[in-house]
Amino acid sequence: KGMSKEKTVIIGRITVKGEIKVTISNLTVSNPAGRGIYCSGSQHNITNVIVLDCANDGIYCSGGSPTLENINVRNILSGSGIHCQSSDPVLNNVFISDINGQGLGLWGGSSPTIKNSKITGCTGNGLHSSGGGSPNINNVNISKCKGNGVHSDSSQTQIRNSINYSK
Repeated sequence: KGMSKEKTVIIGRITVKGEIKVTISNLTVSNPAGRGIYCSGSQHNITNVIVLDCANDGIYCSGGSPTLENINVRNILSGSGIHCQSSDPVLNNVFISDINGQGLGLWGGSSPTIKNSKITGCTGNGLHSSGGGSPNINNVNISKCKGNGVHSDSSQTQIRNSINYSK
């Protein structure tokens, strides 16, 4: 754990794998060469984290059901601000901006709960869901994305109290 977001800066990627529950909090991650945070499996907690200036996905979740709270992901050069593969995260108070790709990319049946969040300034879709997941979106503001605000191939997508004014 870092002392504060302003004082603890990691240049490079954080990788967390396995079934041990890990908490990442109160820091800034910048990785000009790749992803910011890669987490696989379990129920990891990522809180009060800034991820910026990454060459690829800001945060990549594979499997498990991590909790991401008070997250700021911005200036990602390719991929997604947050990429979920066969993962069911809970995202609360997440801000995603200036992404050269999808703001939030959901693949492989990912079924996240996304609430009290904002996605803005993406070259792709604000939220892209493919592979049969059932995202639950509540109080999410999606704006200034060049693709669709929300693109989903699932009839199980639930959107409540959200604003979408993209394109």
